[in-house]
Amino acid sequence: MKYRNIIFGLFALFLLGACEDDLNIERNIGNVTLESYYNAEQSAVGSVLACYEPMQDAGRIFFSDIGWGNIGTPEHDKGGSDATDQPDMTQKERYKIDASNSCTTERYTSGYQGVYAANVVLTNLPSNDVLDPDLKAELLGEAYFLRAYYYFDLAKLFGGV
Repeated sequence: MKYRNIIFGLFALFLLGACEDDLNIERNIGNVTLESYYNAEQSAVGSVLACYEPMQDAGRIFFSDIGWGNIGTPEHDKGGSDATDQPDMTQKERYKIDASNSCTTERYTSGYQGVYAANVVLTNLPSNDVLDPDLKAELLGEAYFLRAYYYFDLAKLFGGV
């Protein structure tokens, strides 16, 4: 037992002696900063492509303009097994939508996610001096268009936003 304590004490002294007093905390090798992210062409293009992602929500049949716009008309086949099948769509069909309706909240949320993604690009991309000016103008144009598209979609569905 006595030898084990001595060995443990020597091991602890060895570990304490191996530490440096001056640790370099400022240097983060694996982290990408916001400034460096938009200076790479692939990252800048990828950030604009990310602005298209919320459109996938609007492309699903119940959340698309076809499903959303026609659900309250005779042209839309509601079908279903009974009154409890797709209750959120039944609310939309009867124009009695409450705040818990997933069709409404998902469409609203995805629209503002698109606006946010475009705003992030429009805030950070103009400071990029590395990109080709033509590519930079194209990416900024896409971001401006997508932000306008999402605002238009939100205003069309929910009124003044």
